[in-house]
Amino acid sequence: MAYLSGTLGAGAIALVNHAAGTDFSGTAITPVSSRLGSGTATGLPFTTATVPSGGTVARYLGTIQASLASTAVGGWLFDYDFTNTPVIIPPALGISIQGITAAGSTPLVLFSVTCAEILIPA
Repeated sequence: MAYLSGTLGAGAIALVNHAAGTDFSGTAITPVSSRLGSGTATGLPFTTATVPSGGTVARYLGTIQASLASTAVGGWLFDYDFTNTPVIIPPALGISIQGITAAGSTPLVLFSVTCAEILIPA
């Protein structure tokens, strides 16, 4: 997570599960596969997304303090390894990274996510 602009409210950053049929809206971006020999990736990532309420917190990734552009603090790094506690997202379900924070003033942050798609035999 990297701070870009606006005022951030203090709180937590969480990974949130969403039920099947939950509609996300926003600007879709193209997922990129890092699998050798395949240019195809699945999923539907968004930038500037609007996420409906009603999700369930799967994991808390970390906390942030209230800050704005003039606050003299370092950035945040949430390096959460799910190797021993994976999050399984069944087909048609959604997942998002959300700030559960006090109100800010047009906060804008950047996230980077790397995930693996593992085929499970039926």
